Amino acid sequence: MHIHQRGLSLVELMVALVAGLLLAGVGTSLLVNSLSADTTNMRYTRLNQDLRSVLNSMTHDIARAGQWGLADQVVHLSKTTELSFSGDSGTVTATGLDSETSSTKNAFAGALANGLVDLTLFMLPSTGTRIDGTIESVPDADTLSVTINASPAANPGPLPETRIYAQSWTVLNPFGVIFPGSADPDVGSCIIVSYDLNGDGLYDDDHETFGYRYDATDKAIRISTGETSCTSGDWYNLTDPDFVEIPAGGFQVTRIRTAATASNQLVGSVDEYLISISGTLKSDTAVTRSLSAAVKVRNNAFH
Repeated sequence: MHIHQRGLSLVELMVALVAGLLLAGVGTSLLVNSLSADTTNMRYTRLNQDLRSVLNSMTHDIARAGQWGLADQVVHLSKTTELSFSGDSGTVTATGLDSETSSTKNAFAGALANGLVDLTLFMLPSTGTRIDGTIESVPDADTLSVTINASPAANPGPLPETRIYAQSWTVLNPFGVIFPGSADPDVGSCIIVSYDLNGDGLYDDDHETFGYRYDATDKAIRISTGETSCTSGDWYNLTDPDFVEIPAGGFQVTRIRTAATASNQLVGSVDEYLISISGTLKSDTAVTRSLSAAVKVRNNAFH
């Protein structure tokens, strides 16, 4: 018995090949689209992570601005100690007196002996006119050597009286915020903050000062350690200009001030800073990301 076998005809074979090619084309297209979408998502994710990292670093540093290891001691000292001055101008001696007994007290012992040198002594005599001086040294536990500001320095002497009562003086916090702003003093693209990183109460600007600013040449956000000027010193790119571009206006810091007070008042303020960052992928300008955050500085120096 003969068994007749027949394969695909030429037409059927061609139809099958075309169908296979169509399926392969669809599959390839889906794969390419998927890979393209994955690549875009990866770039977007990295862009988001880079900008988020900058924002987190800034909010962390700004929130800590003004932290000072001696703040509690200075506040307590100001509340319980009077200062008796040996003169009303020039370099004079200020003796610490107990506010209840008027006897001398070891007010400036311990960490204060080193931590107060070169800082500003804020004084508010009974006349109500603020006068500042510079603490030159701490000769012993109950005295300060102070140079009273002379004109044209800010808040100059002479002292109208040689006794400054408790709660009418303090030592200004050496840590805080440097915010130069621009045409608008409350809006800028640079901010420098400092805080007592190791808690020893001593101001070390080389290791306890941190800055962030925009660089128009690299279209990047730059960072510094130890610089107190936005226009000079060593600054380094924090964002990678080969990967992300920060456009003009893409990095902005806005300060929201608390209600203004008279310049001679011994009052602390809590300013808020709004940070806005926008970035675009260098390789694909269609991929952009904008982030913002608000942070309050609760350790502002008295003013």
